[in-house]
Amino acid sequence: MQSHYPNGRPVLLDGMGHPIRPDGDAAPAGIALPHAWTFIAKYSGASYTYLHHLFDEAMKHAREDAEAMRRDCYLMSLLQERQLAVASLPWHLEVPDEKDKYQVRVRDGVARILKGMPLLRRMIHWWLEAIWYGKYAVQVEWDWSTFNDRPVDLDDDGEEDVNEAPAMPGMPAPKPKPKKANKSNIRRCLTVADAYPVNGDKIGHQYDHTPYVLVHSGDADRLPGAEIITTYLGRALSLRGSWRERFIIHKQFVEDVDFYNSEQAEAIHGIGLRSKLFWNNWLKMEWLGNVTDFFDRVGLGVTIWKYPRGSVEARRAVAAASRDQSNRAHIFVPVDPDDMGKAGTGVERMEVPTSGSEALSKLIELIDRYMERYVVGQEGSSRGSTAGLGNEANAEFQMDTKSRITMLDASFLAETISGSEREPGLVNTIVKYTFPDADFPVRFLFDVERKESERKLQAAKTLIEMGL
Repeated sequence: MQSHYPNGRPVLLDGMGHPIRPDGDAAPAGIALPHAWTFIAKYSGASYTYLHHLFDEAMKHAREDAEAMRRDCYLMSLLQERQLAVASLPWHLEVPDEKDKYQVRVRDGVARILKGMPLLRRMIHWWLEAIWYGKYAVQVEWDWSTFNDRPVDLDDDGEEDVNEAPAMPGMPAPKPKPKKANKSNIRRCLTVADAYPVNGDKIGHQYDHTPYVLVHSGDADRLPGAEIITTYLGRALSLRGSWRERFIIHKQFVEDVDFYNSEQAEAIHGIGLRSKLFWNNWLKMEWLGNVTDFFDRVGLGVTIWKYPRGSVEARRAVAAASRDQSNRAHIFVPVDPDDMGKAGTGVERMEVPTSGSEALSKLIELIDRYMERYVVGQEGSSRGSTAGLGNEANAEFQMDTKSRITMLDASFLAETISGSEREPGLVNTIVKYTFPDADFPVRFLFDVERKESERKLQAAKTLIEMGL
């Protein structure tokens, strides 16, 4: 957007060069420079989609590598630490004006609906998978319900004012209920009947940022009223119209990549820890493979088998004997018959120095520490704390970093759950169909600061008790 000064007054322009009215009546025309135009090349088919998966280093290298990382207990423990830090937090809702009775009523009504959802915590945990994949979605099965909305609003006849909830696309309109002369206000509300996770690797985007979900080619035409597009990985459901509100997508790290990395442009819609950790983990696995190979070959020592030179039968005999032994490495040495007696026996065991493998093991441990520091903001959380009386400051610094990571994860997810004008969330969709006359936002917030205050108070108490 840009501005100029006709008639001495500033005018803000949209992406098409049209003035943006201060009253906001004019529809936004989008950003001035489309993201897909900012790369050296465009990989587009008929559906104008970003390249799927190639923005992720693990998937780009090999899908098997990505799956192996997902099965790595150490990496998953770090991910779980990030997820649990947010999933266990209490939450609340906020409205712009806490003194406005109607805003407070809407806030409390939505809170009551959310607390009545048995799947809410599970949904929160699913969305937090975006930390790993970069994006993750929850497919929502919406349904109508009712709740007692107080305070009582009576109409001119002194009867109950039952709200007329608008019909949600793709769902039957809520059945009207007769008004009753009682002191309750039954409000029809939108709620979640069921929900299902949608793996982030199934989600991609078109150039206009419309998301899509990969579907089985043979089943694509069975979706009623769906817009099916073709990607280079196959057919996909474009999430337009009523389909969009059925999928709530959470994005973690949203990044724009270099001008020359056209194949990685999808990172603008989220990139996860899997991609960021891939090369460090790859190096670790290479070193671990070398250590494993070393111990597999010579870890149990080397057995030297001596046999009379020129005797084929003796050579076969020691070879057969070696196969009956353990996985030790074996060396067959021909010896002159006259020297066999000088050697004492025909078998000699030799231990192999392990200094090289120990060095590789330390490098592996170092990589683990680097990855742990990056993912959770501290070292020792998964191996036992190294903090002591001499390094309280460093331990506190690491805990502060970890807390800030939790705050960032929580704020990202809170934005997703709240939703926006362009991105349907859990809260704004409920408000839209339950309180259609509400023209103000309702924000979902995790109580991170309260949790952090409790942690600092406990830390201070511990230090005081230690006399520090």
